[in-house]
Amino acid sequence: MLRNISAVNNRLMQKIYSKWNEEKGAALVIVLLVMMVLTTMSLISVKVIISGLEIVNSYKMEQIRLHFADSGVEYGYPMIERVMANSGELSAADTGNANVSINTSDILQEINGYIVNSSDSYSDASPDITLTLLTDYLKVDIDYIKTIRIAGSSTEFSSRYQGVGTGSAGGVGLYYRLESNYQNSASSDTTVRVYYKCIEGGGRCL
Repeated sequence: MLRNISAVNNRLMQKIYSKWNEEKGAALVIVLLVMMVLTTMSLISVKVIISGLEIVNSYKMEQIRLHFADSGVEYGYPMIERVMANSGELSAADTGNANVSINTSDILQEINGYIVNSSDSYSDASPDITLTLLTDYLKVDIDYIKTIRIAGSSTEFSSRYQGVGTGSAGGVGLYYRLESNYQNSASSDTTVRVYYKCIEGGGRCL
């Protein structure tokens, strides 16, 4: 009797152990699948983060290049005003900077209006202005476009009034096109083009 009970117990234990082994194998497969899914998701997340950082960095560099190019335009405005205030000539402050190269004859003819709508460009061998920034370059082209009589009273004119005034006296609007191109050592370049109106009064911009 005891032998029969022992034999039954042995068979029962074998079945339980066999079932446990089968379940353990299934659990291992499930764990491996979950780990594969998590690993794949982690790799995708890392790739998305890296792509996002590259986009942000690219946008940041583009904005930096744009600001550099825009600074060339900001350099061109006062140069026009200084030439007009200096009887149509460049001042020592413009020609005495070692980091600035100026195509003197060309830029003076354009600012003074002797050449209208010149076909020259910042990409020429000798642009109007070249500023050297370490290994980078900022090239600026200034072109005179046209002159327009601006109607308005003397008070409106001296206060830079831009519309049509009520008085008979008026001013003269001198229109210029400025192009500034920034080139860095990585061979990438950015160009800014603006139009500038100088209201002439007494041989200078008001």
